[in-house]
Amino acid sequence: MINHSRNRVLCLIDSLSSGGAQRQMVGLAGLLKMEGYEVKVVTYYDFPFYLPQILESGVDYEYLPCTTGLIDRFFKIGSTIKQFKPGCVISYLDTPNILSCLLHSFHKREWKLIVSERNTTQILSIRERMKFALYRFADYVVPNSYSQAEFIAKYYPNYTNKCHVITNFVETEVFTPIENKKFSRTLRIIGVGRIAEQKNIPMLIEAIKIVHERGYDVHVDWYGSKFETYDICFQLIKQYHLESVFMFHDTSSNIIRKYQESDIFVLPSNYEGFPNVLCEAMSCGLPVIATDVCDNGRIVHNNENGYLILSGDTMNLAQKLIQFMELPIEKRRAMGEKSRKLSVTLFSKVSFVEKYVKLIESQS
Repeated sequence: MINHSRNRVLCLIDSLSSGGAQRQMVGLAGLLKMEGYEVKVVTYYDFPFYLPQILESGVDYEYLPCTTGLIDRFFKIGSTIKQFKPGCVISYLDTPNILSCLLHSFHKREWKLIVSERNTTQILSIRERMKFALYRFADYVVPNSYSQAEFIAKYYPNYTNKCHVITNFVETEVFTPIENKKFSRTLRIIGVGRIAEQKNIPMLIEAIKIVHERGYDVHVDWYGSKFETYDICFQLIKQYHLESVFMFHDTSSNIIRKYQESDIFVLPSNYEGFPNVLCEAMSCGLPVIATDVCDNGRIVHNNENGYLILSGDTMNLAQKLIQFMELPIEKRRAMGEKSRKLSVTLFSKVSFVEKYVKLIESQS
């Protein structure tokens, strides 16, 4: 039996790209380091967006060049685990979860395994069924949303006892509002997230068309990587002559400043987990508009710090934007202040890391 150190934690994720799961994993690694653990983050894609944060936190990092096949990743990650001798492995995202479950079964459970679900399952595809079947080899399954926990309880009740919700944290001392914020005639709207079907950005474009045609002055900046719906969105913007109104930008390393410079955050998603960007925007003191899907209703207090709308209801989104624009400045400020207060309560990093430590230290 290999002598694995309980004090060592290996964090496995696909990459250090700009995604929300990557942001949370990097944050978790740094927080565990501060708790006294020896932490190593391992990836198999070389996208180093969050590498500066890893280096700044003093966490060990290893990139494993792998082919696209699971077999190569399996052996290379397995070798790294064998050399590091962790007491616990924490994996985020589907493929890392599958790999870690397979490795856990082959290594005779010499270390504890925590797998984390970072979204809300919409369809039980063959791949999803395989992943959930492999979760029998995990010690704990950690959804980051209550909606995913409800899904697991419904379809995989045998996992109920080892399923523990740990929602995302925000560094509220970093994601902060600016003082004496000024509002101009133009409503500055920000959206953040990959340009993909899940985010339903065409709904926002359609709503902006309505608002713009009614004579309201708005400007949208959307920050995120270009995925499958980018061409559709680009053509819609061109069709509606919104090129000077709706702008797409690459992911930003200074997203905090972008939040602070905006008036309101909009998230029109078809589904979510526990969305990082919504939490970050609130922490920066922004009023928010979000579709009432998954855990969004736990985060947004309707008519207090923003508005909840039905997914796909373009007209309602346009109406809420107009309603917000017609509010007195004092009311806008009050909604932003409510967002900030909620963020400090709901997105505590202390609670986040304490819940992970409890699982790491438990006798499963």
